[in-house]
Amino acid sequence: MKPLYPARFRSADVIAQHWAELPENLQFYRHLRNVCHGFPSTVLAYAARPGLAELAAGIAEGLMTCGINVFMPSQAVPICALSQALAARNLPIGLYLDGDAGLANLTLSALSSHGGPFDAQDVQTAPFGRGSKNGVAGETDLDRAYVSNLAGLADQFIEKGIGFSSLVVPFAAVEAKLRDNESLKILFQNDPNGPRAEISPDGQSLQIFERDGRQIAPEQVARDIAAYLVGERLASGSVLGPAGQIQGFPDSLECIEVDGSAVDLNHRASFADLLIAWWPDGIIAHQGSSCFGDALLSAVYYLEALRCRR
Repeated sequence: MKPLYPARFRSADVIAQHWAELPENLQFYRHLRNVCHGFPSTVLAYAARPGLAELAAGIAEGLMTCGINVFMPSQAVPICALSQALAARNLPIGLYLDGDAGLANLTLSALSSHGGPFDAQDVQTAPFGRGSKNGVAGETDLDRAYVSNLAGLADQFIEKGIGFSSLVVPFAAVEAKLRDNESLKILFQNDPNGPRAEISPDGQSLQIFERDGRQIAPEQVARDIAAYLVGERLASGSVLGPAGQIQGFPDSLECIEVDGSAVDLNHRASFADLLIAWWPDGIIAHQGSSCFGDALLSAVYYLEALRCRR
């Protein structure tokens, strides 16, 4: 099993849709056009990096000239919010744009109707159909349903205890809805003696730091969450992680080793009886969320685990 890997290109390639003409992106673009030939609409979301919204708009403009209707959120959202929306709305394809810190290099991922990466054997490589007219642009809300799902997974009766000294959430609209949701108050119950936490721009990776500045190893965070879910919530399922590095998880859980990159992890998780899937950069995907990392849910579960343990 192999996924359809993201298209990779430079910021300058967004102009006149040059990214689609690069030989390494031909398979990706052909598949996108073929899927949209049967259903000429897609959702294009993007990570929380300055300047990425404008680049996403440029990609959307190019797709509309091909007859594709493009719907975008008004602000950046986590990739798992897009994943959940595709599955809930049964949309055949969605796109997520991310890039490096300086936006010199970009990645455009294609997500299928089940919310995960397309499987390579399902990729359509035939010459694509031509659009007969220009597509239209529209706006869509992804964060409201995402926050509602997050609240449904949090323990409403968790005892009081340790909290984060600070939590950096790069999604302004999502954070506002999180703060308004009583079920997610655990994220913002400030504790000056607690660890600090940071969410990555794509919403997948959670970094947690002790008071002395040392980072808590992502695999330890994953172990603590898994032990809590099994011991306190009586959860079950499989643990997925990098080959040769899955150790210290409850014996009742099946462990599945994944070779390759985080994209391979996301792809494999979408076909597994998932409990959690983790990667060394802090990505943790969860049962009930999506096959992509959900750092905000990881943060909720981690605090719940600390409160139960102490």
